[in-house]
Amino acid sequence: MKHQLIPFGKPLTCIAISLLLFLSACQNSVDTPSLACPEMKMTTAIEGRSRPMNLSNSIIFRKAEDNEGGEKFFSMEAISDTFRIVLNLTDRAPDATSLKNDSLRLDTFFYSRTGPVKGGLVAAAIIDNTGNYNPVVTDTSYIIIKKVNTRTQTISGNFFFMADNLGISGEGAFENACYVSLQ
Repeated sequence: MKHQLIPFGKPLTCIAISLLLFLSACQNSVDTPSLACPEMKMTTAIEGRSRPMNLSNSIIFRKAEDNEGGEKFFSMEAISDTFRIVLNLTDRAPDATSLKNDSLRLDTFFYSRTGPVKGGLVAAAIIDNTGNYNPVVTDTSYIIIKKVNTRTQTISGNFFFMADNLGISGEGAFENACYVSLQ
């Protein structure tokens, strides 16, 4: 009986590819920060538990309206070992020039499930015993923009929210949070 010789590199290649496919299929349930922002400081306190947050993503994008301005949308997500926070803000730009710049108004942006909306939704999720983030239903929230540096593309401010029929509340601050601007 004749034995067929298998080149040494083929089994190793198969094993390496299988291992690579297996490892890439495994995912962490907590997204790691995807935006390098070394100067950023952010904390969130929910029901008396305060945590430092890591920036996951932060973006400004726009919706033009007939060369007369439009709206800017700012969205920022931050995570910790206990919380996940998303800030969504809508800012009216009165003309095409202000729509194109990367700044947002220094203002307070509100959200209310039952009242007028001024574009400041704070969404939160709290980790449970199984390691899953469970979202809470925001009743009311606000985001205060205190500083925007268009040169370094950073933003600073505060936020507050009440959720689940006003049974859960949270607040936080962010300083020098980086953002990416889509034109």
